[in-house]
Amino acid sequence: MNLNKLITDGKQVLPFNFNSTDQKQLIQGLKQIIDLPANERALWLHKVPGDTTSEPDNGLSERGVKDQKDPKCCFHYRHCLVDQLIQAGVNIEPHQKFLQGAGIVCSGLAKLAEDVLMSLDEELPGYDFLARLMQRPEQLRYTLRFLYYKPGYEKMAELHDDRGGLTFAVAESRPGLYFENDNQLYVPDENQILAFNGLKAELHTSGALKSMRHYVKNLVFNEPRWAIVFFIHYHIDVMNDVQVEHLTAQRKGSAISTY
Repeated sequence: MNLNKLITDGKQVLPFNFNSTDQKQLIQGLKQIIDLPANERALWLHKVPGDTTSEPDNGLSERGVKDQKDPKCCFHYRHCLVDQLIQAGVNIEPHQKFLQGAGIVCSGLAKLAEDVLMSLDEELPGYDFLARLMQRPEQLRYTLRFLYYKPGYEKMAELHDDRGGLTFAVAESRPGLYFENDNQLYVPDENQILAFNGLKAELHTSGALKSMRHYVKNLVFNEPRWAIVFFIHYHIDVMNDVQVEHLTAQRKGSAISTY
Protein backbone atom coordinates (compact mmCIF):
# COMPACT_ATOMS: atom_id res chain seq x y z
CA MET A 1 0.00 0.00 0.00
CA ASN A 2 1.50 3.31 -1.09
CA LEU A 3 0.96 5.94 1.61
CA ASN A 4 2.96 8.85 0.19
CA LYS A 5 0.10 11.32 0.60
CA LEU A 6 -0.58 10.28 4.19
CA ILE A 7 3.10 10.78 5.00
CA THR A 8 3.73 14.00 3.09
CA ASP A 9 0.29 15.68 3.17
CA GLY A 10 -1.10 14.18 6.37
CA LYS A 11 -4.18 12.70 4.71
CA GLN A 12 -5.02 10.22 1.97
CA VAL A 13 -8.13 8.73 0.37
CA LEU A 14 -8.38 4.93 0.65
CA PRO A 15 -10.85 2.43 -0.83
CA PHE A 16 -13.37 0.88 1.57
CA ASN A 17 -16.51 -1.01 0.57
CA PHE A 18 -19.29 0.79 2.45
CA ASN A 19 -21.93 2.23 0.16
CA SER A 20 -24.49 4.95 0.85
CA THR A 21 -27.39 2.48 1.19
CA ASP A 22 -25.62 0.55 3.95
CA GLN A 23 -24.66 3.81 5.64
CA LYS A 24 -28.24 5.08 5.72
CA GLN A 25 -29.52 1.78 7.12
CA LEU A 26 -27.05 2.03 9.99
CA ILE A 27 -28.05 5.61 10.71
CA GLN A 28 -31.72 4.58 10.77
CA GLY A 29 -30.81 1.99 13.39
CA LEU A 30 -28.90 4.59 15.36
CA LYS A 31 -31.87 6.97 15.28
CA GLN A 32 -34.09 4.26 16.77
CA ILE A 33 -31.76 4.12 19.78
CA ILE A 34 -31.57 7.92 20.06
CA ASP A 35 -35.38 8.06 20.08
CA LEU A 36 -35.77 5.57 22.93
CA PRO A 37 -37.44 6.80 26.15
CA ALA A 38 -34.92 8.40 28.52
CA ASN A 39 -35.00 5.51 31.03
CA GLU A 40 -34.20 2.97 28.29
CA ARG A 41 -31.62 5.14 26.59
CA ALA A 42 -29.71 5.49 29.88
CA LEU A 43 -28.93 1.75 29.73
CA TRP A 44 -27.02 2.26 26.48
CA LEU A 45 -24.03 4.03 28.06
CA HIS A 46 -21.14 2.07 29.58
CA LYS A 47 -17.52 2.56 30.56
CA VAL A 48 -14.72 0.98 28.55
CA PRO A 49 -12.57 -1.32 30.72
CA GLY A 50 -9.08 0.15 31.10
CA ASP A 51 -9.85 3.57 29.61
CA THR A 52 -8.29 6.25 31.82
CA THR A 53 -9.49 9.32 29.89
CA SER A 54 -12.29 11.62 31.03
CA GLU A 55 -14.85 10.12 28.63
CA PRO A 56 -14.41 6.33 28.72
CA ASP A 57 -17.80 5.84 27.10
CA ASN A 58 -19.13 2.93 25.10
CA GLY A 59 -22.60 3.31 23.60
CA LEU A 60 -24.84 6.39 23.43
CA SER A 61 -24.15 9.75 25.03
CA GLU A 62 -25.50 13.21 24.38
CA ARG A 63 -23.25 16.25 24.46
CA GLY A 64 -24.39 19.82 24.44
CA VAL A 65 -23.67 23.45 25.13
CA LYS A 66 -24.08 22.91 28.88
CA ASP A 67 -21.12 20.50 28.67
CA GLN A 68 -19.13 23.12 26.71
CA LYS A 69 -19.31 20.81 23.72
CA ASP A 70 -20.89 20.91 20.29
CA PRO A 71 -24.54 19.74 20.59
CA LYS A 72 -24.83 16.21 19.23
CA CYS A 73 -25.57 12.59 20.03
CA CYS A 74 -22.48 10.42 20.06
CA PHE A 75 -22.55 6.62 19.79
CA HIS A 76 -19.31 4.69 20.34
CA TYR A 77 -19.15 1.09 19.19
CA ARG A 78 -16.50 -1.32 20.40
CA HIS A 79 -16.91 -5.08 20.22
CA CYS A 80 -17.31 -5.32 24.00
CA LEU A 81 -20.48 -3.19 23.86
CA VAL A 82 -22.89 -6.03 23.04
CA ASP A 83 -21.85 -8.02 26.13
CA GLN A 84 -22.15 -4.88 28.27
CA LEU A 85 -25.68 -4.26 27.00
CA ILE A 86 -26.74 -7.85 27.65
CA GLN A 87 -25.28 -7.76 31.17
CA ALA A 88 -27.22 -4.53 31.81
CA GLY A 89 -30.46 -6.28 30.87
CA VAL A 90 -31.01 -4.37 27.62
CA ASN A 91 -33.28 -6.04 25.09
CA ILE A 92 -31.00 -5.78 22.05
CA GLU A 93 -33.26 -7.82 19.76
CA PRO A 94 -34.96 -4.77 18.14
CA HIS A 95 -31.49 -3.31 17.51
CA GLN A 96 -29.73 -6.46 16.40
CA LYS A 97 -29.40 -5.34 12.79
CA PHE A 98 -27.73 -2.08 13.79
CA LEU A 99 -25.33 -3.75 16.23
CA GLN A 100 -24.40 -6.46 13.75
CA GLY A 101 -23.87 -3.89 11.00
CA ALA A 102 -21.73 -1.72 13.27
CA GLY A 103 -19.68 -4.78 14.21
CA ILE A 104 -19.04 -5.66 10.57
CA VAL A 105 -17.98 -2.10 9.72
CA CYS A 106 -15.78 -1.91 12.82
CA SER A 107 -14.02 -5.17 11.95
CA GLY A 108 -13.46 -4.09 8.34
CA LEU A 109 -12.01 -0.74 9.38
CA ALA A 110 -9.79 -2.42 11.99
CA LYS A 111 -8.34 -4.68 9.30
CA LEU A 112 -7.74 -1.67 7.04
CA ALA A 113 -6.07 0.20 9.93
CA GLU A 114 -3.70 -2.70 10.53
CA ASP A 115 -2.82 -2.78 6.83
CA VAL A 116 -2.15 0.97 6.88
CA LEU A 117 0.09 0.71 9.94
CA MET A 118 1.94 -2.23 8.43
CA SER A 119 2.59 -0.18 5.31
CA LEU A 120 3.71 2.79 7.43
CA ASP A 121 6.19 0.47 9.14
CA GLU A 122 7.65 -0.37 5.73
CA GLU A 123 7.88 3.26 4.62
CA LEU A 124 8.89 4.75 7.99
CA PRO A 125 10.94 2.02 9.72
CA GLY A 126 11.71 2.31 13.41
CA TYR A 127 8.40 3.61 14.70
CA ASP A 128 6.77 0.16 15.03
CA PHE A 129 3.24 1.45 14.49
CA LEU A 130 1.55 -1.94 14.18
CA ALA A 131 3.37 -3.50 17.14
CA ARG A 132 2.43 -0.50 19.28
CA LEU A 133 -1.21 -0.92 18.29
CA MET A 134 -1.12 -4.56 19.34
CA GLN A 135 0.35 -3.63 22.73
CA ARG A 136 -3.04 -2.22 23.70
CA PRO A 137 -6.10 -4.28 24.70
CA GLU A 138 -8.51 -4.70 21.78
CA GLN A 139 -11.15 -2.41 23.30
CA LEU A 140 -8.56 0.40 23.53
CA ARG A 141 -7.26 0.12 19.96
CA TYR A 142 -10.29 1.24 17.98
CA THR A 143 -13.43 3.33 18.37
CA LEU A 144 -16.19 3.45 15.77
CA ARG A 145 -18.04 6.71 16.35
CA PHE A 146 -21.46 7.67 15.03
CA LEU A 147 -22.30 11.37 15.32
CA TYR A 148 -25.78 12.80 14.98
CA TYR A 149 -25.76 16.60 15.00
CA LYS A 150 -28.87 18.58 15.82
CA PRO A 151 -29.99 21.27 13.34
CA GLY A 152 -29.67 24.98 14.03
CA TYR A 153 -25.94 25.24 14.62
CA GLU A 154 -23.35 26.38 12.09
CA LYS A 155 -20.23 25.19 13.94
CA MET A 156 -20.43 21.47 14.52
CA ALA A 157 -16.84 20.91 15.66
CA GLU A 158 -14.32 23.64 16.37
CA LEU A 159 -10.72 23.48 15.16
CA HIS A 160 -9.06 20.53 16.90
CA ASP A 161 -6.68 17.58 16.70
CA ASP A 162 -7.90 14.03 17.05
CA ARG A 163 -5.98 12.51 19.94
CA GLY A 164 -5.44 9.11 18.34
CA GLY A 165 -2.69 8.10 15.97
CA LEU A 166 -4.88 7.76 12.91
CA THR A 167 -8.43 8.70 11.97
CA PHE A 168 -10.69 7.44 9.20
CA ALA A 169 -13.43 9.83 8.06
CA VAL A 170 -15.80 7.06 6.97
CA ALA A 171 -19.10 8.63 5.90
CA GLU A 172 -21.31 11.68 6.32
CA SER A 173 -24.79 12.74 5.27
CA ARG A 174 -23.37 15.82 3.57
CA PRO A 175 -19.93 17.45 3.38
CA GLY A 176 -18.80 19.68 6.24
CA LEU A 177 -15.21 18.67 7.05
CA TYR A 178 -12.41 21.21 6.61
CA PHE A 179 -8.69 21.01 7.38
CA GLU A 180 -6.72 23.89 8.84
CA ASN A 181 -3.86 23.70 6.36
CA ASP A 182 -6.00 24.18 3.24
CA ASN A 183 -9.50 25.24 4.44
CA GLN A 184 -11.02 23.27 1.56
CA LEU A 185 -14.22 21.32 1.99
CA TYR A 186 -13.67 17.56 1.88
CA VAL A 187 -16.19 15.89 -0.43
CA PRO A 188 -16.16 12.06 -0.17
CA ASP A 189 -16.76 9.65 -3.03
CA GLU A 190 -18.73 6.39 -2.86
CA ASN A 191 -16.83 3.48 -1.26
CA GLN A 192 -13.91 5.66 -0.21
CA ILE A 193 -12.74 6.93 3.17
CA LEU A 194 -10.23 9.59 4.18
CA ALA A 195 -7.33 8.60 6.45
CA PHE A 196 -5.50 11.35 8.33
CA ASN A 197 -2.96 11.63 11.13
CA GLY A 198 -3.88 12.43 14.72
CA LEU A 199 -1.93 13.98 17.57
CA LYS A 200 -0.36 10.71 18.71
CA ALA A 201 1.24 10.34 15.27
CA GLU A 202 2.85 13.78 15.58
CA LEU A 203 4.06 13.14 19.12
CA HIS A 204 5.37 9.65 18.40
CA THR A 205 7.31 10.69 15.28
CA SER A 206 8.55 14.04 16.70
CA GLY A 207 6.71 15.82 13.91
CA ALA A 208 7.65 13.59 10.98
CA LEU A 209 3.90 12.95 10.70
CA LYS A 210 1.82 16.06 11.29
CA SER A 211 -1.49 16.02 13.13
CA MET A 212 -4.22 17.16 10.75
CA ARG A 213 -6.16 19.81 12.63
CA HIS A 214 -9.70 20.13 11.34
CA TYR A 215 -13.19 21.47 11.98
CA VAL A 216 -16.75 20.81 10.83
CA LYS A 217 -19.32 23.34 9.61
CA ASN A 218 -23.01 22.82 8.98
CA LEU A 219 -23.65 24.02 5.44
CA VAL A 220 -27.40 23.30 5.60
CA PHE A 221 -28.41 25.14 8.73
CA ASN A 222 -31.85 23.74 9.54
CA GLU A 223 -31.30 20.04 8.91
CA PRO A 224 -29.58 17.43 11.07
CA ARG A 225 -26.27 15.98 9.94
CA TRP A 226 -24.67 12.64 10.70
CA ALA A 227 -21.13 11.34 10.35
CA ILE A 228 -19.25 8.09 10.94
CA VAL A 229 -15.62 8.22 12.10
CA PHE A 230 -13.10 5.56 13.14
CA PHE A 231 -10.24 6.25 15.57
CA ILE A 232 -7.05 4.20 15.88
CA HIS A 233 -4.99 4.43 19.08
CA TYR A 234 -1.51 2.95 19.31
CA HIS A 235 0.87 3.13 22.27
CA ILE A 236 3.37 5.98 22.38
CA ASP A 237 6.18 6.43 24.91
CA VAL A 238 6.22 10.22 25.27
CA MET A 239 2.73 10.62 26.78
CA ASN A 240 -0.01 8.45 28.22
CA ASP A 241 -3.63 8.72 27.08
CA VAL A 242 -4.60 11.24 29.77
CA GLN A 243 -1.67 13.51 28.93
CA VAL A 244 -2.53 13.36 25.23
CA GLU A 245 -6.13 14.22 26.06
CA HIS A 246 -4.99 17.28 28.05
CA LEU A 247 -2.72 18.45 25.23
CA THR A 248 -5.55 18.01 22.74
CA ALA A 249 -7.77 20.23 24.90
CA GLN A 250 -5.04 22.89 25.13
CA ARG A 251 -4.65 23.00 21.36
CA LYS A 252 -8.36 23.15 20.59
CA GLY A 253 -9.65 26.20 18.77
CA SER A 254 -6.30 27.83 18.05
CA ALA A 255 -3.53 27.36 15.49
CA ILE A 256 -0.71 25.79 17.52
CA SER A 257 2.11 23.52 16.42
CA THR A 258 3.81 21.19 18.87
CA TYR A 259 7.09 21.27 16.96
